[in-house]
Amino acid sequence: MSLVNTLKGVAVTSVLSIFSMVGAVNAATYTPDTLLGSAQLGNSGDGDELAALASIAGVDVNSLSIESKDNSGSFMRDDVGNYFVDVAPRTPGYFILKFGVGGTNAVSHYFFQNIADLTKLVWTDAQTNSLLANCTSDCRLSHVTQTGDVSPVPVPAGGVLLLTALGGFALMRRRKTTV
Repeated sequence: MSLVNTLKGVAVTSVLSIFSMVGAVNAATYTPDTLLGSAQLGNSGDGDELAALASIAGVDVNSLSIESKDNSGSFMRDDVGNYFVDVAPRTPGYFILKFGVGGTNAVSHYFFQNIADLTKLVWTDAQTNSLLANCTSDCRLSHVTQTGDVSPVPVPAGGVLLLTALGGFALMRRRKTTV
């Protein structure tokens, strides 16, 4: 009988260990993205938000485009308390958090560069002055704007070298046919 009880105990312990390992594997912890700055823009439009982002990020406003705008105000929390929005499969370069702050002079907009997990937009309470943690009925996450950098991608040096080599071969071939 004691052998049966021992085997039952081992089986239960094994099953519990497997469940705890699965839980650890599925634990979601994300690295917060880089806060670039914040501003009180109130009820601004898309153009004002992009202009503020361009100024804070030090990029040309014409190089930015709005990829999407989520007005649901929904977000999730990871296992360490970071806030995040899952945007997979998109990988926006920047994002803007706009908070409704109930007619106060509190900062309404926070500008981030998406650098960590590119399919997640991640921020902390500290980065947004604990607005969500201390939120009353007068404040909320109004919207999340995702932007992409649409500036032209420079041709890599390897591409330039390849084009130069092909041009050289064409000239050599032309020279051989004229001689």
